[in-house]
Amino acid sequence: MLFHDGAQLRRLIHVADPTYWDEALFLLLLFVSKPQSLLRPLLVNFQLDKSNLLQFQGEHDTVALQQYGGVAGISNLLKTNLEKGIHGDDADLLKRRNAFGSNDYPRKKGRSFWMFYVGCLQGSDFDYFNGSCSGFIGIGIKSEVRRLSACETMGSVTTICSDKTGTLTMNQMTVVEAYAGGKKNDPPGNKSELSPKLHSLLIEGVAQNTNGSVFVPEGGNDVEVSGSPTEKAILHWGLEIGMNFDSTRSESSIIHVFPFNSEKKRGGVAVQTADSEVHIHWKGAAEIVLACCTRYIDANDQLIDMDEEKMVSFRKAIEDMAAESLRCVAIAYRTFEKENVPATEEERAHWSLPEDNLVLLAIVGLKDPCRPGVKDSVELCQKSGVKVKMVTGDNVKTAKAIAVECGILNSLAEATEPIIIEGKTFRAMTDAQRDEIAEAISVMGRSSPNDKLLLVQALRRKGHVVAVTGDGTNDAPALHEADIGLAMGIQGTEVAKESSDIIILDDNFASVVKVVRWGRCVYANIQKFIQFQLTVNVVALVINVVAAVSSGDVPLNAVQLLWVNLIMDTLGALALATEPPTDHLMDWPPVG
Repeated sequence: MLFHDGAQLRRLIHVADPTYWDEALFLLLLFVSKPQSLLRPLLVNFQLDKSNLLQFQGEHDTVALQQYGGVAGISNLLKTNLEKGIHGDDADLLKRRNAFGSNDYPRKKGRSFWMFYVGCLQGSDFDYFNGSCSGFIGIGIKSEVRRLSACETMGSVTTICSDKTGTLTMNQMTVVEAYAGGKKNDPPGNKSELSPKLHSLLIEGVAQNTNGSVFVPEGGNDVEVSGSPTEKAILHWGLEIGMNFDSTRSESSIIHVFPFNSEKKRGGVAVQTADSEVHIHWKGAAEIVLACCTRYIDANDQLIDMDEEKMVSFRKAIEDMAAESLRCVAIAYRTFEKENVPATEEERAHWSLPEDNLVLLAIVGLKDPCRPGVKDSVELCQKSGVKVKMVTGDNVKTAKAIAVECGILNSLAEATEPIIIEGKTFRAMTDAQRDEIAEAISVMGRSSPNDKLLLVQALRRKGHVVAVTGDGTNDAPALHEADIGLAMGIQGTEVAKESSDIIILDDNFASVVKVVRWGRCVYANIQKFIQFQLTVNVVALVINVVAAVSSGDVPLNAVQLLWVNLIMDTLGALALATEPPTDHLMDWPPVG
């Protein structure tokens, strides 16, 4: 892992719990060397040696760590700035390389064609033929095959359950609409429409309630924003309305964090401000957070009770944004009595942040455009008898609009239950009820990873061959349960990749369709190979039998027959394995 700034390290240091110091020290040590470097014994100039580091990191000796001034003290000893990292120029990098060493992994010697050929001869005909086919699949499309049999199985897929974000869409979210102060802001980044108190609370909530970070280089140009696509979009919006990320985070300290939960569809953080007030900020699915709000801040910095009329207007705004295929996120906060905050870290670990009586700060709409060509890919799948189902965490209206845009649904008129269904509705059904409607579902909104697993199980019970795309750790059960698990190579976690059969390196749905085409090509080529084998062997057998009966002499002895078989099989296998897929393969229904 490479850290371009000290944001993640600072978040660990700001937490007073010594149990986090071990991780903070490890990140700090990564900070002091070139990305390719390993941790080596430190020189005497740094007044530390290998035994000290092992004592801090391995034995969790916080007493010894404090003797050196804690993480901040070790930072000074290692000549590393917690805010900016290392200087990073050539001279500095060379100095640190000389001090800490660097990795020099020996490059693995590649296999030549003849080494591969000899390896083929050591196996059976079908093994090296299938290996050749699979090898050319990896060359022909942007994927990594982890299970060999998955290549052929893809040719038999009848249903693909696909994520939305990053697979059907480009995973490049931007805030295009915003409601703050009880009205719509146009443009969304116009901070002049925000009252002082609202502006202050908004940037505090955006900067503190996030797992992303903002790095501003010394020159002030090319600001780097890291995090998930949603977090990056909201942080960019925060910068547009005048947020100074580092300054805002330094003005208040984090007390407790409730990470984003895929079940609750929201995440929160409790912070203590400079004047000792406690603010609890929430951010998540707009309609869910809005339901917890009882007040909002108007354009005059006044707290206004959320009456039914205003609640209806906010819900209408969310529905309008969702109809335009925007992901809607609400930002809210509330104050909390400091004396009611748990005193110890152990108590805070079990503290549930209050989520009632919230004050609505803003509702933002994030646009994530569909990938170019995804509609053609979906239509090609449907033409070939492969049903594409979209499973997303967005609300039903957003999912419906994206499904029409991607071609999964032909029109909004057909978006009725059970064609489009909400995750909690599907989850509440019995197995028999799920089996009954699973085939009819085209879109599932507000779904959890467990809902995707239930859908896969229902489809498999109905006899479908199911492929599933996934990128998160929680997607691992569904990836493992499906006939073919397709993990995303860019956004996918290591857990998801380990649970998958094929890794899509570019996260593009068009590559999934190419995998289907190549799977059918492998199936067709195996049929051709078997036909070729039968033809050659049957002809050789007939010639020998007829010659032996008619003349009493065998034209080819056993060794000669083996040589003919070896040469013909090898060349035939290589020729058929290199035959690329053709468009007419997608005119067939699923095979097998």
